[in-house]
Formats: sequence, structure tokens, C-alpha cells
Amino acid sequence: MSPVSAETARRGQLSWALADFAREPFFSFVLSLAFPPFFVGTLAADPIQGTTLWGYSLSATSFALILLAPLAGALADATGTRRPWIIAMLIIVLAAVASLWFATARPGFIVWTLLSVAVAQLAIELSRIYTDSLIPSVARPDETGRLSALGVGLGFAASILFLGLGYLASTSGCEDATVARALSSGSGIWLALFMLPCLFFCPQPPTRFPSMRVALREGAGEFSRILPRLMDQMRLRRFLIARMFYWDGTMCLFSFIAIVAATQLKWGTAQVSILGLGGLFMGALFGAAAGRIEARLGTYRTLFIALLAMLLLTIMIAMVLVLEPPPPIEAPAGLPRAVDRIFLALAVTACGALAIIMASSRSLLVAVADPAKLGEAFGLYVMIGRASSFVAPLLVAVSTFVTREQKFGVFGVATLLLVVGLVLLARLRNDAVRREAAL
Repeated sequence: MSPVSAETARRGQLSWALADFAREPFFSFVLSLAFPPFFVGTLAADPIQGTTLWGYSLSATSFALILLAPLAGALADATGTRRPWIIAMLIIVLAAVASLWFATARPGFIVWTLLSVAVAQLAIELSRIYTDSLIPSVARPDETGRLSALGVGLGFAASILFLGLGYLASTSGCEDATVARALSSGSGIWLALFMLPCLFFCPQPPTRFPSMRVALREGAGEFSRILPRLMDQMRLRRFLIARMFYWDGTMCLFSFIAIVAATQLKWGTAQVSILGLGGLFMGALFGAAAGRIEARLGTYRTLFIALLAMLLLTIMIAMVLVLEPPPPIEAPAGLPRAVDRIFLALAVTACGALAIIMASSRSLLVAVADPAKLGEAFGLYVMIGRASSFVAPLLVAVSTFVTREQKFGVFGVATLLLVVGLVLLARLRNDAVRREAAL
């Protein structure tokens, strides 16, 4: 990071963190909480068809990211400046999500809707590679943990605000389908609006080549050398493999926790909404605090403790469900039983641990990667995470089918993957701590 005034540095750092604030409503609203139920319940012929098509679409997008993420990172390093790539991704996202306003069940529109969501997700994920790799330009090495945590906290806060807009629209008399289409389209405007500071105020690496054609040729050449270089970077390789396991375990828990609550505790929409909102608030709170924790404990120790907490919380949630007697047939009003309140408290606390894991993982990647190839490192970060994203759901499906027990399938798989990730991360300890001290 080149010497700049304190005011310019603060402005650049806040602008960088606002990129997370800009992106997260798409993930929370369009990919998770609002648009998927609208697609499955309204656009598709029946829930089975809708769930199947949505799953195929997500899988296809993940596969495309596996192929494109390393190339995007190599191109970012080859061109130097990230601004043209970020602008290109914004244009693609705006066009894709704008078309969601016209999502209907008419013939041909279901495929178009799925394609629009997939293209938007792909462009937003690639934009993350370009903005995340700017962090050395806006922060000193000892500031990356605090800045990464600020971004995560702002991302959770943005999701709360966006879901609040959806709640206000729903309670004002708008139909749920209209709210889903309008806010899904509006997520593109939100993205563009809050990404502008990153474009204007984040310092950019200098342009390395006189023309885009030369840069593309150089980037393609760099792409062909990524995997051989990764084999020579032991710290980075060990971290990425460890993250592949612990992130799959974490996502296993959060992908199925609402389903478990609905089936095991008979929670309805009201209780699941409380869980979602409480989790977002806790994520914003812990995400904002993660930087201070890293400053005191170091990035590696913070990540390891957060993962250990996630493992313990996963086991505790499973124990609560195992020890609880069979629930009533009807969904309880509110949270009248002790098991409901304990489950909620543990799940919401796990959301706080998730925020710290997200922030510290990004910080540790910066610490162990080659600073000159940070775009490439973030491309691998996305690629390897996506490459194994099918493993946890597959293991849950198989173990649940074999044991005929949902709790064992979900929490057993999550526990196993978290333990493997922690063991692999422990092998990185000495190298990571020494590297942090050197920075």
C-alpha cells in the first residue's frame, strides 16, 4: 500500500468494504430467502419440478465458477487495474436481474428466469474476486483483518435492511410475488449504487499492458501456469484444502438448519423468520467485532477458535434435538418450549461464528498468498470452494437415506467435515503464525 493521507486511506477502505454491502442482498434475497420460494411455488408447474430445476441451475453455476474463477483471477493480475472488469460485471448483473421483473410462468420464461439468475450470480461471484484482490491497495497487512471484518459486518447489515424493505412491502398490501420480482430486480440497482465508491475511491494497481488484447493473452498464459505454481506454494495449498473441508461443513449446517427446525421442531414461517433475522443481526455484530479480535489474537488463532466454536455449537444443537421428546403435530405459537429457545440461541450464535470465519478466512488468504498474485489466489479460493460444494449435500443425502435419521445425516456430516478442516488447518499453524508476525 503506497503512502497516502489518512483521510484518503479511510475513504478507500470504507469504499472497499461497501462492496460487500452492495453484494449481499442478492445472495440473501435472490438466492436464499425470497426468490427461490417464488420460483418453486409460482413459476414452476409443481414444487418437485421447481426444486429440481433450481438445484440444477445452482449446480451449473457452480461448475461454471470452477472453470472461470481461476481465469478471472489470472486476468486481474495480468491487467493490473480491476476497474474495467468490475464495470463489466456490474453491467451483466444489472441486465440479468432487471429481467427478473418479467418472470412469469409462461412457456419459455422459466428457462429464461433460471438463466438470468445464473448469469447474475456468476457475474457477482467474479466481481468478488476483483474487489477482494484490491485489499493490499487499500490496507496495510496489519489492517486487513479489521477491514475484512468490516466488510462482512456491512454485508450482514445490508441483508437486514433489504429484508426489512421486503417486510414493509409485504405488510403494505403488495403481493408476495410482486415483492419477490421487484426487490430481486432492485438488488441490481442496490449493487451498482453501493459499488460506485469502490470504483471511484479504491486505489487501483497500475495498468500493466497497453491494450486489452495483450492483457488477455498474458492472462491466458498465466492461467495455464496456476496449478503448477500452486504446487510450489505449500502454505496457500494447505490453507485452501483445509478451507474446502471446514467451509463445506459450515455450509452443511446452514443449508439444512431451517429444514431441521421445520421438520424436527415443527417450526413454521414465523419461527424460521425469527431465526433468520436473529442470525443476520448476530452476523453483523460479530462480523464488525472480528477485526478487533484478530488484532488481539492474530488471524490464524481467531479463525481456529471460531471454527472450534462452530464445531461445538453443531454438536450441542444435535444433542438438543436428540434429547428432546417428539414434538407436537401442530407448529407451536411463538417459542413456548425450552428446546425452541435453546435451539434458537445456539443457531443464532453459530451465525456469529460464521461471520468471524468468513472475515478471518479472507484475511488469512491474504497472509499466506503471494502479494503479486493475489487475484490468482482469490480465483483459486472461489474455485476450490465451489469444486467441493456438492460433497456435503451428497453426504447428507446418502447418510440420511442409509440411517433413516435426518439428525445424523445433517449434523454427523457437518461435524465430520469441520473436524477434518480443523485438523488440516492445524498443520498450517506454525507457518501462518510466522507469516503474520513477519507482516
